[in-house]
Amino acid sequence: MRSERAGDVDFVGSTRGLLEYVKASPAKSFIVATEVGILHLMSKAAADAELIPAPPSRRLQLQHLSYMRLNSLEKLYLCMRERGLPRSGLAEDCGLRALKPVQRMLELSA
Repeated sequence: MRSERAGDVDFVGSTRGLLEYVKASPAKSFIVATEVGILHLMSKAAADAELIPAPPSRRLQLQHLSYMRLNSLEKLYLCMRERGLPRSGLAEDCGLRALKPVQRMLELSA
């Protein structure tokens, strides 16, 4: 996320981190590069902030993560209770590649 201050990126973080950053920041204008659904939550957290969604790039389409919206706490609970059922069906090499950004996200949120 970039605020009105000069520079590259001012903040990178989880959904909660983005919300807390916008609430605590003295800046009033932010360019936000994340899933657009969070913009509503951000506008509630900082009603006087101007939130500018970053345009999606061809390589990284973050503006609409339709599969992410299908997840819920209940589905996560059931998946954990049934030890991973239903399975995602990912090939092992694809799953291992997908694990790296998840681990990095957890490192950043710690």
